[in-house]
Amino acid sequence: MAITFDNLKTEIARVGGFDADDDDTALISFARTGLRRISADGNWKWLRAAFTVTLVEGQHNYDLVGSSADDVAADFSRMDIRSLRFSGRQSRAMWTTPGVIDADLGPEWRDAGTSNGSVEWATRMGTELWLARKPSAAFIADKPTLFGYYWRSESDSDGETLYLPDEFLTCATHAGLAFAGAFSEDDDRSREYLDMYQSTDLVHMRGFRSEVGEVGTLEDPDWMRSNYSGAGDYGDADSY
Repeated sequence: MAITFDNLKTEIARVGGFDADDDDTALISFARTGLRRISADGNWKWLRAAFTVTLVEGQHNYDLVGSSADDVAADFSRMDIRSLRFSGRQSRAMWTTPGVIDADLGPEWRDAGTSNGSVEWATRMGTELWLARKPSAAFIADKPTLFGYYWRSESDSDGETLYLPDEFLTCATHAGLAFAGAFSEDDDRSREYLDMYQSTDLVHMRGFRSEVGEVGTLEDPDWMRSNYSGAGDYGDADSY
């Protein structure tokens, strides 16, 4: 069963002992706070998404949050800095800092009138993704699109379906009650929900495996030069 934002509000009201009709504004705040706290506490698989950015000749800056073809994504939260590629296996844009780019190309590399070229670097500046060098017409003709992965922000409006797996509804409830100021500072329930979230819920979410193999090992065909260990299906480092 998919969880909706309304489901989370209802559960927070039930567990916290609130009146769902009288405290809707507060419940929205509690639910959003819990979801945002969970999003910040891990690189969760359910928040992963892919993006594409259409390159523009001579343009080095692209909005991280937006819905245009040259923006990353409307629900952008965090970048997977190792995923940026244009096409093929050898076309990665290396993530770095603005200072490294300035040291390599000179601080004027992004100014109007400076030469365009092949994009080698990527970095974040405020709310923008910067690419260096500025892409040239020749580069765009060969590689017109930047591909990558990112972590999206959670849905947080009435009626919306959450990305959060339904197994973690209780975790989000505890997070909302723990971090949103649902209770007064001297109310022991604030500490209780904080302890439950930090000591139990986070451990549960981080240890949960949403994809598992039916068996622990696989029979290797005769043509394989090495054995395959199915242990890697469960997150072990020995997978091939």
